[in-house]
Amino acid sequence: MLEKINLVKEEILNVSPLDINELKKEDTALVVVDVIRGFSDIGVLATDRTQKIEKDLVSLIKKISGSDKIFFIDSHTKESTEFKSFPVHCLEDSEETELVTWLKDKDIIDDKSTFIKKNSTNGFHAIGFKKWLKNHGHINNYIITGVCTDICVSNFALTLKTFFDQHNLDKRIIVPINTVETYDMGSHDADLMNIFTLYNMKTNGIEIVKRVE
Repeated sequence: MLEKINLVKEEILNVSPLDINELKKEDTALVVVDVIRGFSDIGVLATDRTQKIEKDLVSLIKKISGSDKIFFIDSHTKESTEFKSFPVHCLEDSEETELVTWLKDKDIIDDKSTFIKKNSTNGFHAIGFKKWLKNHGHINNYIITGVCTDICVSNFALTLKTFFDQHNLDKRIIVPINTVETYDMGSHDADLMNIFTLYNMKTNGIEIVKRVE
């Protein structure tokens, strides 16, 4: 078993970087999942591991300036059925639903940025995303970043991939390792969950890259 785990780890850690010049800015979108205070510095689900992707995510956003950007914002009412599975978090209009300070401080929000609230771990089902997708059929490349790798990031990436496959739409779904992160808690080991989730996405046809450079 340990040998197989090491093989999975080796396969993921040895993926190649992606040259940004492979992608046309006009048909590329960057998706930033839940890089908000409720998963960073305040609230029951906050983790300081989110800070690990700060430098690389900010750098990527600047590299892809001019492309469409989606910022998913976890936002729940007190009646959210998700709270049967997770502690109460990111209540609508609370500080937890605000972007992390280091995104707001870098002047990276522009007229190509769209903010979409979501009430589940899968932003694909958000009404705002369905409307955005309908109006952005020209987008061929999706770079997905954010937190948590094994929950909201993978749920969105896998659903987006299978949606496009169902309709025979040839789109690239790309996840850079250095811009996704998850949390440590009890038996939930962040490093292990990152590796296995990235491997699962890779085996389902999602492009896992070391970074975008």
